Amino acid sequence: MANTRDTATEPVATAGDERRSRRLDVRVTPTEEALIRQAAARRRQSVTEFLVDAALNTAERTIDDERRTVLMNEVFDRLVDEMEEPGQAIPALAQLINRPRRLKLPE
Repeated sequence: MANTRDTATEPVATAGDERRSRRLDVRVTPTEEALIRQAAARRRQSVTEFLVDAALNTAERTIDDERRTVLMNEVFDRLVDEMEEPGQAIPALAQLINRPRRLKLPE
């Protein structure tokens, strides 16, 4: 079993009720086109619906994979044990954290 931690700070944007008004053009081989059309027909979708669904699913998985950290239980337990130990002060890191910021961060 694995432990996961979502490191996202913002939700992924979703289409919701937004009207589709943008166009993406793709080039495919005749073989790829035939395969896509066959798959779309089997799902009773237009080619556009099929391609948008497939692209959105892949995009969401890609973003989710980058936001999530997965550790095996043994590694997770070791990490937790290490984090529970008292830490050591690192003066250079403390100076960096306390340095005035040029940009205002959202609160």
